Amino acid sequence: MNAIITERLILRRPKETDLKDFLAYRNDAENLKFQPIQPINEETALSFLKKQMLIDEEKETGWVMFALELKDTHQMIGEVGIYISPDDKSTSDLGWSVFKDEQGKGYAAEAASALLDYAFKLRRLNRVTASCVSTNTASLQLMKRLGMHREVDRTHHQYINGICYDEYIYAISCEEWSASDYPS
Repeated sequence: MNAIITERLILRRPKETDLKDFLAYRNDAENLKFQPIQPINEETALSFLKKQMLIDEEKETGWVMFALELKDTHQMIGEVGIYISPDDKSTSDLGWSVFKDEQGKGYAAEAASALLDYAFKLRRLNRVTASCVSTNTASLQLMKRLGMHREVDRTHHQYINGICYDEYIYAISCEEWSASDYPS
């Protein structure tokens, strides 16, 4: 597949040379505080990137990751991706992670919007969900800006670093996305 080009970003397949940037945002304490994941070592990270490089993103199920590359500097600043269950190929879960120095600049919104277009137009998905802990205000605002609506509240659902958080799940359908002002 060709890369997805936005105003400021290139959403592309990851490369081995992304390892340093991948580890920088993936293991950053600020990024980990809202995600139920642990730091990753270099060997595991490289294995993950190599696996993602081989994915046929137009057919594959599971986590399909796109590296976020700044158009002007060609630096990888994060990722956006969708998880498509092998049991239900009509829906997916959307996720994103941006290095803390690049947060607050609209990159996650730009990338998530482009990936929603990809999900609905190229993958022909019916519906996309996204979730986050209740204290992750930036992600909550982004989901609302994308036109997603809150469907599920899970009380005391996510344990992250020994703290129990409520989790909110948002969703948007293909019809809702097509009717919104966001699609390109």
